[in-house]
Amino acid sequence: AVTENGSLLGQYHLASAEAVDWEDLARGPCADPAKECLYVGDIGDNKRRRPEVQVYRIEEPSVPGNGKPVEVTLRGTERFDCKYPDGPHDAETLLVDPAAGIPYLVTKELEGTAAVVYRFPGRPVSREVASLEKVTALPFLSPLTAGDVTQDGSMVLLRDYFSAYGYHRPGKGPFSKAFD
Repeated sequence: AVTENGSLLGQYHLASAEAVDWEDLARGPCADPAKECLYVGDIGDNKRRRPEVQVYRIEEPSVPGNGKPVEVTLRGTERFDCKYPDGPHDAETLLVDPAAGIPYLVTKELEGTAAVVYRFPGRPVSREVASLEKVTALPFLSPLTAGDVTQDGSMVLLRDYFSAYGYHRPGKGPFSKAFD
């Protein structure tokens, strides 16, 4: 955790989480929608060899706003395994629908190739391997490297090496409509 000017507030470790190729962090609802969670995407796969990738979820910790930086190990980490329907992909973007709590992964493809948006088929479930569903393909001139969602879910931002792109979700329709 850091301040806006980059000062360290704390380091948080996830108990029972393995780091193969962690790429992104997203915020979204917990299983209890009254609580906010952090989702950690262990979704990188530069050589496209991983048959499954993981998303971890942990209740967002309370971060002290001042004083000496803390170092804390967070307990209660949930692990969600998933696989792509068409074989391994590399991804650096994890998004979470802020209303439904459904994670979305956006692939990082070679230059000039469309990035593909996949989603969990519903809220993630521990100890099950979810088969991701393809939502759409988005044309990008360079590899897609980051993304985020506004807190109200009305807009998705995606970034490649050179630009950022905004996708507006129409009204209160399904989150996936932002990519239309």
